[in-house]
Amino acid sequence: MKIKHSDVSIPQDRPFENCKLNREPIAEILTTIVSTLPDGFVMALDNKWGTGKTTFVKMWKEYLKVQQFETLYFNAWENDFQNEVIVALLSVFNELEKKSQEKYDILLSKTAKVMKAALPIALKGVASKLIGEQTISEVIKAFSEFGVEEVESQLETFKTQKNSIEGFKKSLIEYINSSDRKKSETKTVDNGNPVIFFIDELDRCRPNYAVEVLEKIKHLFSVKGIVFVLSIDKTQLGNSIKGYYGSDLIDSDEYLKKFIDLNYSMPEPDKTLFINHLYQYYGFSDYFELQKKLYASIYDDSKQMHLAAQLFYNENHTLRQIEKSMARVRLTLGAFTNQHFVYPYILIFIDYLSTFHSDLFNRIEQISMPIQQFIDEIEGIMLKIKGVSDLNTFDFLVAELIYRYQRSHELFRKAPLKNLIDFDTNRQPKLLVKSQFENSQNNIAQLIHKLDNSGYNEISLRQIMDKYNLTDSIKF
Repeated sequence: MKIKHSDVSIPQDRPFENCKLNREPIAEILTTIVSTLPDGFVMALDNKWGTGKTTFVKMWKEYLKVQQFETLYFNAWENDFQNEVIVALLSVFNELEKKSQEKYDILLSKTAKVMKAALPIALKGVASKLIGEQTISEVIKAFSEFGVEEVESQLETFKTQKNSIEGFKKSLIEYINSSDRKKSETKTVDNGNPVIFFIDELDRCRPNYAVEVLEKIKHLFSVKGIVFVLSIDKTQLGNSIKGYYGSDLIDSDEYLKKFIDLNYSMPEPDKTLFINHLYQYYGFSDYFELQKKLYASIYDDSKQMHLAAQLFYNENHTLRQIEKSMARVRLTLGAFTNQHFVYPYILIFIDYLSTFHSDLFNRIEQISMPIQQFIDEIEGIMLKIKGVSDLNTFDFLVAELIYRYQRSHELFRKAPLKNLIDFDTNRQPKLLVKSQFENSQNNIAQLIHKLDNSGYNEISLRQIMDKYNLTDSIKF
């Protein structure tokens, strides 16, 4: 049984073959953008944590290779131990396979000059003040701390660094446009495509490192022929910026506009596709192989997945949250035997209650409510779930919850149907409690009767929740 979801395999010739979210059309659109604007710019791929950005970026990177683009990938979070950002970024450029090594060596020499001619601390102090208050008085105050000779020395250093930066950029352009025939059997064809440089996980870095990466991209590496793609959560990156400058008053959106030319947010994925993938990946079907044969009349895969999707959509779960929830449910299922068979959607609903309605979860766990109050409260939550267009989606879940909650009471362990259903003259079950999900065919009553006769429902809702609580403390 798999619990931790491994990285998706990415075939080089068909990068999106294993994509479960149908995101290849997004790659096509973005490829058109980078093809249309080849002069060099910075694009932000802006989505929240846990939405699958890294997987998409890696697939798009391979897709671009198929389209004859040269690509680079830099995981900023894995490299923020390196203090010299310029060294870390430049080392990635050496991965371009068909570029001139001679030009790269020249670029390295230019890099050394840039690093030696770094702006002095005093001028950085001035720049820091200008971010907060752009006033002439602050500049005068900062320079008044130095003598005339010191100011002249600082200005000369500034001029030297400016010339070094211009030389660095020129060498970078020459390197990007170079080719090394020794590394290629055939002559490199200049198709006009820029180099696509992906920077991932920037929003997870130390604030000072994240800011310095942005600054180096803007001031050193922003040249014709390179497109930077920043895979970020702008909200989290904005928090890093505020942390770096030690002020919540900084407008992080305006700040980021200085570095980012174009923003793109991937559309909300079809979570149903992802849920179906996890259902197969975690082996839910294997767990139910026997039960499908024994209880085919009441088992319905499609309803379970539809219910899960509605719950996850309702609270806007990220893909990572869905993955963790499904893993926890599958792990809990593994704690049950065939004699204590449990459908996954009752556990998915329990997980939902535990996460978003903890007070009700605790009261259910304590079996402190009369059966009718229990029904009213859980159905009240279900009816508020967005996208509920078909009450039949929930009918089996409602029947399961009612039946198993009744079994949780000591009084009804041996006679769970007592005060739940009765039978008419034709021996058809009729619900004695009130349910907003019951229909004219007495569907809930019919399902409860089937559950009681299925031969596997001795386990109560309280026992199911106890099993869930044991796995809920596991961190995925």
